[in-house]
Amino acid sequence: MSARRVLIVEDEQILAAQLECELRRSGYEIAGLASSGEEALCITRKTCPSVVLMDVRLRGPMDGLEAARLIRKITLAPIIYLTGYADVFLRDPSLMQEPCLCIAKPFVLPDLLSILEVAMAPDAHRPGASRLLM
Repeated sequence: MSARRVLIVEDEQILAAQLECELRRSGYEIAGLASSGEEALCITRKTCPSVVLMDVRLRGPMDGLEAARLIRKITLAPIIYLTGYADVFLRDPSLMQEPCLCIAKPFVLPDLLSILEVAMAPDAHRPGASRLLM
């Protein structure tokens, strides 16, 4: 199993497809694509991703924040939030209690690749290692 398996949780199909293509081209394995929190949980259980790219706004009743909380109960894989609503992290400080990485939409691929490398660094899971990157 690859140590560079990325689960993409994004409800915008065009963006999800672009991310999948660019990440594969950059040497990452795609653990799966999900457009809802429920789908993300199912894929997480089946594939054990090494990192999760999580949109904050998703289809269905579960948003990306709730999906991330539930995914953390399944795996220690770091979660990188993809959002056009980065102020959600400023309004809810509890989100910063666990290691947290965030990139605001729109973003450029080199920035995302840098954040992926930070997320997969050996100390990324260390308590108190919260990071908010935008």
